[in-house]
Amino acid sequence: MAKSKDKPQETHAEKIANLIIKQIEAGTAPWQKPWDSDHPSGLPHNGITGNRYKGGNAIYLQATQIENEYEDPRWMTYKQAQSVGAQVKKDEKSTEIVHYKFKETKWVENDKGEKEKVTVNLSKPRAFSARVFNAEQIDGLEPYQAPEITWDKNERAEAILQASKAEIIHDQADSAFYSPVRDQIHLPSESAFPTQEKYYATALHELGHWTGNQNRLDRDLSGRFGSESYAKEELRAEIASLMIAQETGIAPETERHAAYVKSWVKVLQDDPTEITRAASDAEQITNYVLDFERTLEHELTEEQQHIEVEQHINELAKDAMVYSLNHNDEPFLCTFVSDTDLGDNYQDIHNGIFYMADAQHQDDDKRLLASISEQSVIQHLDDSKTDTLLEAALEQKPADKVLLVFGDKETKQNLKHHEPDVFVMTASDIDFGAKSLTDAIKHKGVEVSSRHIKQVQDGAQRKLDRKIYQDKEKHTEKVIEKAADIER
Repeated sequence: MAKSKDKPQETHAEKIANLIIKQIEAGTAPWQKPWDSDHPSGLPHNGITGNRYKGGNAIYLQATQIENEYEDPRWMTYKQAQSVGAQVKKDEKSTEIVHYKFKETKWVENDKGEKEKVTVNLSKPRAFSARVFNAEQIDGLEPYQAPEITWDKNERAEAILQASKAEIIHDQADSAFYSPVRDQIHLPSESAFPTQEKYYATALHELGHWTGNQNRLDRDLSGRFGSESYAKEELRAEIASLMIAQETGIAPETERHAAYVKSWVKVLQDDPTEITRAASDAEQITNYVLDFERTLEHELTEEQQHIEVEQHINELAKDAMVYSLNHNDEPFLCTFVSDTDLGDNYQDIHNGIFYMADAQHQDDDKRLLASISEQSVIQHLDDSKTDTLLEAALEQKPADKVLLVFGDKETKQNLKHHEPDVFVMTASDIDFGAKSLTDAIKHKGVEVSSRHIKQVQDGAQRKLDRKIYQDKEKHTEKVIEKAADIER
């Protein structure tokens, strides 16, 4: 009997497409599901960096959340979970995502024979895969808190439409469409919709199609209803409507999806990579539409936001106090938000956060850390005394307490041998690419930064607790074995 050939392994693109096809046919694809305005799901994002996933990764992770009934939109790698003292549950399966690198930075020799860094476009994008776990697959994380909608959704939608300057004509009885030839959006009157939000959901959907004009994002809008190109464009607009909804809170319209199910399935069966391209285009549509918010009067300018953060920091820092302390005649500064009665005795040094970055930013960073870290003590270290003071802190630190250190990549590498008693956090851990802690916190905001620092500190403490527990277990086993040997 002839052996049957092995079935070809499913590609990553096929895996995404097959999941989406299954959900489209069941009416549960991310853009088909009814929208819960009171409990918005939030965009899939990295639970450590806070950065949201984009394009194909975003739609795939949302589909995976639906498939597994995950309500938490946070994802992270195994190592990222460990970095905050959390642990992936036994037998949990990861989800593969793919990132593409389109540019690279390298050293080249210029006309003067000097080496300089240049960024060049790659002739072919490089793909990098990563395996992530949903927060519900991980033990030891803080519960997810969905962002609250603090704005008027309809006002925000109206402002976006106004800022776009799209020509909107209310001349329809029960249909809505964008005319590429006339470059016009045609809608029924607002009063014809059951709610004001449904009107804006439809208007924003058609604005998504409007972005495809050749003078904007230049997509193929030539297809008629039932054609392949029409199905592809509608798929992009639907995914974009979902993404815009998750940013604005305007519930996307779901009643028209039945008409497109067969055409979407056929498109994805013919070409599994189409879902990734559609999601990437939907990302562009979303960015194009939301960029109009920059012109809205109720939006703070970047300068105003900066001033608000500065004012917030100044208010918090009013309560900060500074003590000059010594250890074995080595002076250092101890800064904290409220009086902890340390005086000249700093046995509570285990509550401390040490700052060990370059001297250029020390004063600003020390004050800023003091203003956002509640009761925690900040040790402002002189570069020349760093090793001495760290040793003193480790001597005073109880064995069951972790010491959180702020520093740079070099500091993290140098103190790696102290883990898990010492955990090093850099400015980039708060805001990727930030040069200083102050810049990172000003960009992310005081509340977000403070919450993240606390989460990292708690996670590092849990990691140390686990090690202590494991060491005790091993010690107990050795004692029992030794006692057994004596009895024998």
